[in-house]
Amino acid sequence: MATNLRGVKLEGYAETVALLNKFDKDTLKVMNAEIYQTTKRTQIQARALVPPATPLSGWARPVKSGDWSRLTFSSKSIKTGIKTKLDRQRVRGNWTSKTLFLINSEPAGVIYEWAGRHNGTTAQSAKFIKAIRNQSKVNVRGKQGRIAIKTVEDNLPIIENDLRDSMTKATNSLNVKLAR
Repeated sequence: MATNLRGVKLEGYAETVALLNKFDKDTLKVMNAEIYQTTKRTQIQARALVPPATPLSGWARPVKSGDWSRLTFSSKSIKTGIKTKLDRQRVRGNWTSKTLFLINSEPAGVIYEWAGRHNGTTAQSAKFIKAIRNQSKVNVRGKQGRIAIKTVEDNLPIIENDLRDSMTKATNSLNVKLAR
């Protein structure tokens, strides 16, 4: 398992799936169910970090129409916008092996996640960042985040162990069946 921005790289996953798919589809279903439980638990933990109310009073006012309406802060839509995804990761033009991602797909959630990586160039942006920082009690710098990234970083050893255990159990089960 290797960490990246907000995902956990599943080393050997593709090979394990290919072998299980060929020789033991029932164990593959069990392994995928266990991986799903790990991702669901992580997703629930991330959703718990979404503030129940907008960090800034004006951010909750709905915009009448257009693309800007997606930027209105709504706790419910941000919570449902936190999703898990198992996909290949692209690093500087090269594709790597499968990675498990926790994604904040709601535009207002992404702003809340990342606001504060820079200090803000205007007084208004600096005030916005300070208000979010004070509300969330999380000082975002570099590649940190307030929801998805924080959840993965805080729970990384547990997530890695759970995923490793699921793949190891599946591999062991396959080896026992093949040895018969």
